[in-house]
Amino acid sequence: MRKGNTPLPVQLLLFPSEGLTCADVLAPVERDVAVQVLAEYYGHQHFDPNGAEFWDLTQSVSSGLDGEDLREISVMELAFRPEPHRSRKAILVDNGTLEITGKYYGLLLEGQVPTRVFVDRREAFAWLGKKDPLEHPDLPAIAIV
Repeated sequence: MRKGNTPLPVQLLLFPSEGLTCADVLAPVERDVAVQVLAEYYGHQHFDPNGAEFWDLTQSVSSGLDGEDLREISVMELAFRPEPHRSRKAILVDNGTLEITGKYYGLLLEGQVPTRVFVDRREAFAWLGKKDPLEHPDLPAIAIV
């Protein structure tokens, strides 16, 4: 649980008309916070288990998660996706540590949720086949956390 009104280090927006979720990770995220954010996301009425996800890690210097945390979170994610192969996840990074973390997470989901790590935002959205909300600010969004 969040202590008081402490803001979470993740901003999560749903774009239901696009079948897209965008997450901005603003600081290292510990396991309990990651589980809380994902529980709110997966439990949201507009969560699309087959939708595309864009995770921007460029504002964080590290993930705050170890290998066991990533395994636990990947199991949690797959439990909420009856047909995980129908979704896609793009992870944007700008440093080597987060690139390794993103690739490791992708390996945990391999064969189930197509996941790729990018250093170029436009390439990530092209691979997702979705509009980038920064280039299309008129897209209606729902803030989750």
